Amino acid sequence: MRGPARRDRDSDDFCWTVSARRNGFMRSSSVEIRPYRLSDARELANTVNTVCAEGRWMRTTRFGPTPAWRYALGHPNAPSHLLLVACVGEHVVGWCRAFPGDGDGTAGMGIGVLEPYRNRGVGTRMLQTMVGWARQRGLQRMVLTTRTDNGRAIHLFRKFGFREAGEADGKWIWMTLPL
Repeated sequence: MRGPARRDRDSDDFCWTVSARRNGFMRSSSVEIRPYRLSDARELANTVNTVCAEGRWMRTTRFGPTPAWRYALGHPNAPSHLLLVACVGEHVVGWCRAFPGDGDGTAGMGIGVLEPYRNRGVGTRMLQTMVGWARQRGLQRMVLTTRTDNGRAIHLFRKFGFREAGEADGKWIWMTLPL
């Protein structure tokens, strides 16, 4: 169950209530979507590692930051990229990132949400914020890869207008969103 979204007037933060199952019980939690802060580094790494360790949705089973990730983690206010976190209190429960390409107007995008918070609107809210950011920056398109069997993610991406653009080894598809 989702509550009404509340947006702080002086920030890009969003906050709303979702229900998530933990230890077999439904609990309501206030989820805040906001830009990453340096103080989120440890929580974000733990969350990425948890999603990677599922061994199903990510290309790796452990978070190994690329140069673009390292830059984003160390420079949260740089205008060239956006790294969002979804937080319940001090805990990061999801992330969405857009890193620019090679000056061609393209940004690579990635997203992940902890299992108890999936199908609760967290990914939708992060992606909505990310696409708006990309359009404001004048980017021409966003690209991503996802597993061919990740129906929930594919549905989410299609809802925002992403279309399949190619496939790799039968397990991964590229999707693109013209902006």
